[in-house]
Parts: sequence; C-alpha cells; structure tokens
Amino acid sequence: MSKTEQPGQGSGSAAGALVVDALHRSAIGGIGVWQFVLVIAVMATPTLDHPVPVLLAHVLLMAALAFCLLRRGPASLCLAASYVLTAVDYAVTDDAGSALAFAAIWTACLTCATPALIMRRRTAIAVTATAIVFLTSAQIILSPNWPPSARLIVIVTSVTLSCGAHVLVRVMHNGATRADIQAARTHEAVRLERVARYAGRQLAEDARVLHDTVVNTLSAIARGGAGVADLRAVRDRCAQDVAAVAELANGRNIDAPDLSIEALRLRTGIHVDYSGPPTEDLERFESLLPADTSRAIRRAILELATNTAKHAGVGRVSIGITIKDAHLTVTVSDSGSGFDGRTIPRRGLAESVVRRCSEAGVHVDLRSTPGKGTTTTLSYSADGTPTARAEPASGLDPTSITMAGCWVWAILIVVADLAATLVRSPPVAGAAAATATAIGVLAVLCWWFTRGGRRLPHWLTFLVICSVPATFLTSLLTVHALDAPMTDLPAVLATVPLLILWVTSRSRFPLSAALVALGVAVAVAGAIMREDSPELTLLPIVAVCPQLGLFAGWMVFLPVLTRTIRRYERHRLMTLESEVASSSHTALTTARARWISAGTRSSAALLERIATGEASPRDPAIRRLCAEEESYLRQLISLDPGLIHMSPWFALALTQARARSLSLQVQAGGTDMPDMATAKAVGEVLLGVIDSCEPSDSVNVGLFSEGGEPLCLILGPHTIAASVRTVLDETGHLDHRLRHTSDFTLVTLRSRCDPPGSGQRTVDRVAHNGHPLHADDELVIS
Repeated sequence: MSKTEQPGQGSGSAAGALVVDALHRSAIGGIGVWQFVLVIAVMATPTLDHPVPVLLAHVLLMAALAFCLLRRGPASLCLAASYVLTAVDYAVTDDAGSALAFAAIWTACLTCATPALIMRRRTAIAVTATAIVFLTSAQIILSPNWPPSARLIVIVTSVTLSCGAHVLVRVMHNGATRADIQAARTHEAVRLERVARYAGRQLAEDARVLHDTVVNTLSAIARGGAGVADLRAVRDRCAQDVAAVAELANGRNIDAPDLSIEALRLRTGIHVDYSGPPTEDLERFESLLPADTSRAIRRAILELATNTAKHAGVGRVSIGITIKDAHLTVTVSDSGSGFDGRTIPRRGLAESVVRRCSEAGVHVDLRSTPGKGTTTTLSYSADGTPTARAEPASGLDPTSITMAGCWVWAILIVVADLAATLVRSPPVAGAAAATATAIGVLAVLCWWFTRGGRRLPHWLTFLVICSVPATFLTSLLTVHALDAPMTDLPAVLATVPLLILWVTSRSRFPLSAALVALGVAVAVAGAIMREDSPELTLLPIVAVCPQLGLFAGWMVFLPVLTRTIRRYERHRLMTLESEVASSSHTALTTARARWISAGTRSSAALLERIATGEASPRDPAIRRLCAEEESYLRQLISLDPGLIHMSPWFALALTQARARSLSLQVQAGGTDMPDMATAKAVGEVLLGVIDSCEPSDSVNVGLFSEGGEPLCLILGPHTIAASVRTVLDETGHLDHRLRHTSDFTLVTLRSRCDPPGSGQRTVDRVAHNGHPLHADDELVIS
C-alpha cells in the first residue's frame, strides 16, 4: 500500500486518516512480531526434518516487515510473502497438533484479516477472499492428513476477524473524524475570538488616542480661555493631532506622548508641579517596562492632567513619581472641584485611564470628593510574570478513540470465538462457548461501569485480572485433557480482558498483575503437560503467543496514535497562530481604515486649517465648529470597537447623519452581528433610513443581545416606512419586523440564523423622544 492510501475510508478528516495510519503501522508491526512467534513454534516442533531454512525464512520476513514499518515500504508484497510462507509451514509439518501447525493456522487467520487494516475496503475484501481460498487450498493439498476442523477454523475465523476489522476501522475513523470536526470548530471559534479581541483592543486604543489628541484639542479650542492663549502652541498641537490621525489611518500606532513639564504645560495650559527621580533614572526604569505598559502610563498621566485643566477649575496639577526596587507609583492630584468618584463607562477617565491601564497590567486607584480635589494613583510592578495563555482544547483524545476501538474489539473477539465453536470438536465446543460467553458478559459489565469516563470498580478489576489466567488455563487444559487438536484452542480470547485493563485502568498495576498471573498460568500448564510428554513443554508458550501478540499490537497502537495526534495538534496550533496573526491584521486594517476615515476626516480638516493659520482658534465660528466636531467624535469613540462587523457601519451612519443635519443616537452593547454579510445588510437598512429622513429628524438605533442572539432596533419618523420596506425586500440576510404608526416606525432586525417564531419580543432599551423603553415594557401600537 502506498503512503497516501488509507484503509477502510475513501475520505475523511485528517484525524481519521491519522487513526487509520496508526492502525496500519500497528498491523504491519504485529505481523512482524508474529514471525518471532513462528520462530518459537518451529523450535517447539522437534518432528521437522529441516527447521533451519524455515527459521531463516521467518527471520527474513520479520526484517522485511520492519523495513516496511520504518520506511513505509510496500506492505502488500510482505503480506503476500507471509501467505506463501504460511503455505510452506503447512508443507513441512504433518502433525495437526504440533506447535508449528497451531501457529501456522493462526497466522492464516490473522493475516487474512490484516488487509482490512492496511488497504482500502474493496481491495481488502478481494485480497482477504483470495488469501482464504489460497491458504485453504494449500492446507488441503500440502497437509491432507489434517482434520477438516483445521480448514474450517481458518475460514470461519478469517471471515469473522476480517468483518470485525472493517467495523473497527470504520468506528475508530468516524470517531476521530467527529472529534476532529469538533476540534476544528473549537479552533475556528478561538480564532474568531482572538481576532475580535485583538482588533477590538487595538481599536479601543485608537479611540483613546483620538480622545487624548483630537477630542481634547477640539474641546480646548471650543472652551477658549487659557486653552487658546498661546496661538503657536495651539497650532503646533493641531498639527501634531493631524499627524496622529494620519498615522492611525495608515495602520501605525502612535508613540507615547512627551511628558516633560514644558510639554504638559503647552498641551494642557496649566502649571505642573513635579516631584520624583531625575529624568535619567525614569528613562532607565522605563526601558525595563513593556512598550504597552509604558505607553499606557504616559497617556494616563496626560489624560489626568488634561482632565484637571478641563474640569477641576484650577490652574495647577501635581505629579509625583516614586520608584522602589521594581515597583513604580505615579500620583496625579489637584485641589480642584472634584467629583463623586464614579466614572462613566466608555467615556473619559473610564477609557483613557482605568481601562487602558488595566489592559496593560497597571493598577488604578482613583479618589475624588466634590469640592476637595482628585487624586489618582497608578501602580505597577515590573517583576510580575505574565499569565500564560491557555491553548484551546483540541478535542482529539487518543485514549477515548482507543476506548471506542476496545469495545469493538471485545465484541469482535467474542463473536469470532463463538463462531469458531461451530467447527470445533464437540467435547471442546461447549466449554469454549461458555468461556467466550463469560468474557462477553465481563466486557459488557466493564463498558457499563466505565461510561462517562468513570473508573473501573475494584471488584470488577479483580474479576478481569482473574479472568486472564483462568481463560487461558481452562481452555488449554480442556483441549489437552480431551486430547483434542490444538486448533480447537480459543487462542485470542484472553486479549479482551488484557485490553480492557490497558485502556480503562489509570494505573498499570492491574495490567501488570494480570500479565504476571498469565505467566504463572503458562508455567503451570507447561509443568502439567511436561509430565505427559517432554515435547509438550513449549506448547503453552506457543499457545499464549496469539493473545500476547494481538495485545502487543494494541500497546503499540496507542503510543503511535498519541505521538501522531500530538504532532498533528502542534501543526494545527501553529497554523492557528499564523491564521490569527494574518486575520487580526486584516480585520484591524479594514476596520481601522473605515472607522478612522469616517470619524475624523472633517475633524482633521478643521484642525489642519487651524494648524496652517487659515482659521483662528479664537474665531467664535471656528470654536462652534470645534464644539460640534467634539460632540460628534465623542459619540463615535463611545461605540464599542469590539464590534468588528458593526462599528464601521455605525461610524458611516453617524457621518451621513451629521452631513444631513439629523440627530442619530446609537446605543450598542458588546454584541456584534455574526458576520460581515449580516452587518452589511443591517448597515444598508440604517443608511436607507437616514437617506429617507428630513433635516432635524431624530433616529435612534440600539444593538443588543436577546437570548444570546444579536437584535438591532431602529426607531425613526413614520416617513421612513416605505424606504425601509424597499431596502428590506432587497436583502436576504435578515429576519425583520416593521411596526408603523402615524408618529413613528420601529424596525426590528435579526440574523437569518435566529430561531423561527422570535419576532414578537420585547425591546431591551431604546430611546424615543428622550424616553427610554426597557426590557419589561411592551411597545403598544395604536
């Protein structure tokens, strides 16, 4: 089989292919190890005339299979060689009760089922059928003295094992595929969440930068007074802000501001009292800080000083800095009017100081009392260790996949052994059927008690351990006592309890105890059979090899599968990180370009006129324009930038409404539309509403989460109904509800993926003519 060929499944996930590949490698390795069993069987058969050539043939085949396993060679040729060598084993021994005959018969049974594990389904069925016909014919021709049961055992067991192997491959392949699909969904959700978080964090910082630069500058000019006393300083500041907007629009972050006393005085227009280490010591300590932390502290200090100039009613601010060991403490205080100490979410201090510092790992303690001033303390420890980011759970658990295969294997072995009782000698058939039934009941009990990841009870573990030597010893001694041929021996039944202990026990002690007990049983059987004939001493060792060989294959399979899946997961995590980085950059660049462009074009143009001297900051008309721009930008930056899909449309709607002299109020929580297509459909409806309004009309928009799903409400004048219907008829991404009265129109928009029947819902909160509607208010339409 070629390296790319996968058994049992024509298509499927990568994890399913990994499971099948692990089964393939385990099967090839198992056949190679089985050749060692045949070597022992040759040595345990003293009646052979020429044992050396047969020994060498099995050793060479073992080496060829090892080469196939390590180098991914043509396993099909080695399998064909195994069939030919089995026929040779038939030919060199006439005694059906010898160790080599027993081993050759089970070689035929196991290798006829092997194609199901290493070839595609149709090819495997054809090869298995051909192999059964060839080996049965070879046994009839080369070993005519063997009993008919020896041939029937090969046919019945080979067919049963082959069918079971096909089921095993399908079950494990499908289980791994389902787990892989779930893991892919988890990784995609993680990717989207990280992209949104990264882009949202960067856009939030952009909003803070706009607040600290453009908005504060417009506010200072609009207020007049000391803010425009120094015309040159004002124009320099306007030029810096225009450059900052250009940097943001080009996708570059803005450097931290200059915090020298003179720069602060020119920026804020107030006197600065500084106490703390000299500049050289501050710069040395700052070089040890992460860039984001340093930038956050600098901008927080600037915002606190600016806030003092705007609201405190005093012309002086005090800044104190202390450095002790790896700890930095910054105190900004004033003796001004103060306030109640509460910050407004997504406004001023809440964003530019508290949230910005929190994201950078800086603790903020803000204390203020009306009439007694404000004191803000920023604290940071440079020796803090970053918290490792938890990787998403892969969903690919090799143990759970192997557990599913274990129960299929248990059913397969029990059914195969029960089917073999049909062709066993009558005295042995009853005892063999009882033993197989007991193992089947034990396997069902183990499955029942380990469902949901539970542990195997101690009493049941003890029974499973005891069943291993009991099954082997009872079967072998029954066959020996009744003088039945070795072909009647249930040679692989003890594999079931061994495998159950391997996959269900969290400790290796139960498995070790079972293997030790099995070794004791082999020794006891050897001693009993030696008393009858010294030539039978090695026969128990040969008899135990089939079950140990199959169990060894499972012991190889799980580590191989675990290593393969771990490599696969590492590769997928690396791919995820690469996709996150690429998608984050794309999302941020797109959202930032739209958001910055829509929000700051007119503001930047106004500041540029002031910077070049074309307009005077002392002109009352210019001051009124600055006040309008400030109000507009404050509403724009109050939008949650984490709304990657809807923020650009809200920004565009605010710009368009402003151009048409409309009043547009946007209230948005933290819930975004699920994708860009849905956001585009909602945005087009909103823009259509704005286009159909008259100057001085009022429009209110709310974006909320209801039942875990996004809900957009648009409340406007009654004149928008006709245009809204036209736009809604053209989009296919939305479920909508239109409520129309003579006074107003309410539009409810949801994604098409929302559950049906959700149209009649209450409104979370949206303002109409200044009166808010809450979640428990029904909107009554007259």
